[in-house]
Amino acid sequence: MQEFLLAHAAQGYILVFTLLVLGGLNAPVSEDLVVITGGYMAAMYGDHTYTMYMYLAIFLGTFVGDSLVFTIGKFFGPPLLKTAFFAKILPPERREVLDSYFKKYGMMTLFFGRFIPFGVRNGLFLTAATSKVRYFHFVLVDLCALTLSTGLMFWLGYAHAERLELVITWVRRSSVAIFVVALVVVAFFVIRWYRKRRESGADSSAKTDGAEDDSV
Repeated sequence: MQEFLLAHAAQGYILVFTLLVLGGLNAPVSEDLVVITGGYMAAMYGDHTYTMYMYLAIFLGTFVGDSLVFTIGKFFGPPLLKTAFFAKILPPERREVLDSYFKKYGMMTLFFGRFIPFGVRNGLFLTAATSKVRYFHFVLVDLCALTLSTGLMFWLGYAHAERLELVITWVRRSSVAIFVVALVVVAFFVIRWYRKRRESGADSSAKTDGAEDDSV
């Protein structure tokens, strides 16, 4: 993908916009890699106008992709999440954990979740939509988060264009580390949620048995 973008640098911002929208829809596209490559193309091949158009394409492509996922979740959420494809991306137990995050931490869940790669952010946007998060609130938080993420990645590609491969390697390792940490945190809360559910089920069962004994 990186080689393809560099070979079509003249139409780079159009391709970048398209790839980021597709990535938002869970296509196998690395958002970070596309943004870094866009910054690299702006540094190596473009003038100030090209650089402005490139970052605008990155910003809008990312936002449109995020908004499409949220909108799909808003209108087709519950039935869609029951399909085999989305059930693998966002299993019911993970949805309940994310729901509890929204109830406890509110929009901070959405803000920090925006930085987690490998499809996690897509699942988070779907959960936000089905958790009755208002679109206006989603837009505010998403714009703040993606401004930070795309701004940083674009700067890395632009300012360190001569060390592009090193930057990409570092970002990939960082993304894996962030994903592993997020996975461990989610796994911890899933296990805790499952244990609480079993305990509450055992308590209700014990109360039912006690009530039956009293009636006898």
